[in-house]
Amino acid sequence: MGPQSLDDLIKRVMANAAMAAESAEREGGGTPPVASTPMDQAVPRSSKAAHIAPQQTRSPVVHRGRKAGAGPNNSDRESGQVVMPYWSAGLAGIPNELLRSSLFNVCGAHVPRANLINHLVAGYDKSVQIFYTGQELRQLPDLDVFLRLLTLAQNTKPDTWVSFRRADMLRHLGWHSSKKDYSRLLDCLTRLNATSLRIHSPRIDRIADEFLPETSEDEGRGIAFSLVSAFRYENSSGKTSSEWAVKFDRELLALFKGSHYSLLSLELRQKLSPFGKWLHGYLSTHRQPWPFTLSMCIEKSGSRQSIEARAARMDWANKVLLPALAQLKAEGFLLDSTYDPKSEKVSVSRAPLFPTT
Repeated sequence: MGPQSLDDLIKRVMANAAMAAESAEREGGGTPPVASTPMDQAVPRSSKAAHIAPQQTRSPVVHRGRKAGAGPNNSDRESGQVVMPYWSAGLAGIPNELLRSSLFNVCGAHVPRANLINHLVAGYDKSVQIFYTGQELRQLPDLDVFLRLLTLAQNTKPDTWVSFRRADMLRHLGWHSSKKDYSRLLDCLTRLNATSLRIHSPRIDRIADEFLPETSEDEGRGIAFSLVSAFRYENSSGKTSSEWAVKFDRELLALFKGSHYSLLSLELRQKLSPFGKWLHGYLSTHRQPWPFTLSMCIEKSGSRQSIEARAARMDWANKVLLPALAQLKAEGFLLDSTYDPKSEKVSVSRAPLFPTT
């Protein structure tokens, strides 16, 4: 998916918002059927189908066992084809560029979401530029849902429909099987779909030129795509189905090239605060992270906390940073962490048993 005009984007956002509203009105309040298909079985669906068919016998993708953190090793990848890699059960892979930024920020539900157009996302590495158009994204629930969807897409090729039962998704997210949470999931998918992400960096430029060979030399700088290229949630009668499906752009899957992605423990993420989730993701992109500053945490996590006044930063450190570090240590992700109030620097040591990139 290439860059969109402002008019096209506005039309797309409005169309998806209307779809979410119609879904919420149609959806009943009953308990969904018990899930029969595990969440870790990705099911390719025909892109020609106009709706999600009723539950049928399916052939799920086989997830072969691989060492945590190992890059993909199959004939498709070796031949230059874009294929989502494998990773071990209980983990989710995501490109490092998305974790080392404020794309999925730490703001809570009480903070109104901004509608952004070509917004330069705060990132860790100045050589990486991320321009985002769409409604503001959060660690909770947007990244939680996005990680689950990426896990379903293991070993699939671009534009492959991957189906899941919505009851399974809610259960794995730790949500309730209620009308409110069904609508919440639909709203989240709508936000992820109504996005335009443009990424520029030396690595991304090489991917555009080498891994996406149809891109001409003039168009080879950077990659643009939507986080979820399409999704389906209705059956043939126009009612909300118990089985939904998503698919991803080729450009997104190409970001996994060269194992430039990190593996996150989904079980650990569910226990963490929004900032704890961001810090867990950021630290997962480094085998042994360099010391970092308090201001970096505030800015790159997308916190609305002001970094101008020292007293305000110290208060934020005591209420947000230090509890997150303590929990990551208690859960075994960190061996140790230190915070120096004078220099406002944080040093951590990662546990070797947790997956690395």
